[in-house]
Amino acid sequence: MKSLFLQMVRFGLVGIFATGIHYCVAVALMTAKILPLVANVGAFAIAFLVSFTGHYFWSFAVARTGVGGRRALVRFLTVSLVGFTLNEALFASLLQWTPLHPHLGLLVVLFLVAGLTFVSSRFWAFAIQDETAPILSDDFESP
Repeated sequence: MKSLFLQMVRFGLVGIFATGIHYCVAVALMTAKILPLVANVGAFAIAFLVSFTGHYFWSFAVARTGVGGRRALVRFLTVSLVGFTLNEALFASLLQWTPLHPHLGLLVVLFLVAGLTFVSSRFWAFAIQDETAPILSDDFESP
């Protein structure tokens, strides 16, 4: 249980840092007159790199377990893209249907999606599993 708590704290800290990066980049792009939904895409790309690195080496410490980086990257990218799709849909809905300022709406959405991302990351993207699946392992074997 202590390990799960520590993992959640680390995930939260990396997530807060990546979310801060996402938010700052998005606001900077929106301030530069980039459309909010386009700015959000650019911010996501930058924040993804920060998030993957932090989770791989620290939150889930997968690098120490021998789980291949390529497999973790592909899986975390999948989790992140699903999360981002949900993020973008919710953000678009808030922009369309509420009077919330885009900066506040984005902040609300980023925190709503974080819980789903933690569960998916812990139990699938960074889970220690069998390394034999050639499509996702670091070392592709010839038949």
